[in-house]
Amino acid sequence: MVVDYAVAVPTFTGSVMSTIASSLVLLSYATSSRKRHFRHWLILNLAIADFINALNNTISGLAVLKEGHDVTPGTGCILNAWIGQLSVQAGDFSVLAIALVALWIINQRALASPPDASVKKLLYCSSVWIVPVCTSTIGFGLKLYGPVSGNWCWIEPQHLGLRYALGHGWRIAIILTTVGIYAYVFVIIKRRFVGVAFFPHAASNSRQRTVTVSRGPVGVMTIELETTVVVESVATEHAGARGIGGFIRLHNKSAL
Repeated sequence: MVVDYAVAVPTFTGSVMSTIASSLVLLSYATSSRKRHFRHWLILNLAIADFINALNNTISGLAVLKEGHDVTPGTGCILNAWIGQLSVQAGDFSVLAIALVALWIINQRALASPPDASVKKLLYCSSVWIVPVCTSTIGFGLKLYGPVSGNWCWIEPQHLGLRYALGHGWRIAIILTTVGIYAYVFVIIKRRFVGVAFFPHAASNSRQRTVTVSRGPVGVMTIELETTVVVESVATEHAGARGIGGFIRLHNKSAL
C-alpha cells in the first residue's frame, strides 16, 4: 500500500523529536558527576525505555518514507513489534516503579545505607523489564505480530483479546494503581502537615530545639528533631480602629 505522507511524515517527525529528547536525558546522566538518588536511577530506566521505543519507531518510519509504502510483514516487522512491545511496557512499569518508591519513601522513618545498595538498585531497575520481556516474547512465540499502522508493527487487530492480555490490560492496571498510589501519598502528606499554615503578617521565633541521634543494631541511624515554634500573627483593620492579636503554638516532632 502506498504510504500516506500526511500520516507518515508527522509520525516520523514526532519519533525523531522523542529520540533526540530522550538521548539528551541520557547524555545529561552520563556527563553528570553528581551523586544520584535511587529515584534518579528509575528515571534513567524510564529514559532508556523511551529512547529504545522512539529509536525503533524512527527507524521503521524512515524505512517507510524511503521505500514509499507501508510496512510489510517480515523479519523487520516482527523485530519492530517485539522491540515496541518491550520498550512501551517497560516505560509503563518504570512509571509504576517510581510511584512505588515514592510510596516507600513517604512511609520510611529512617534512612538506611546498606552496603549492597548498588546491587539493590540494579535488581530493582532490572525487575521493571521482567514482564515486558515475557509479554513481548509470548507475542513472538504465538506469531501475533504484523503491520498495524503505516510505519510500525504490533499484535494484529484480529487478536484483540491478546492485545488486552499482553498490552492494554497491563497499562490500564498500571494507570489505576499509579493514580491510587499518588492519591494515598497526597493524603498522607496532607495529614502530616495539616497543622502547618502560612501567615503573611507573622513573626515567629523558636523557643526550644532538641536533636536526638540514635543508632540501631543494623547501623540504621535515626535522627529525631523536636521543635517548638511560637508564631504570632497580627492583622490590623485598614480603618485602624482596632488590632487583633493571636498566638499559635506549633509543636512538631519528626524522624528523619
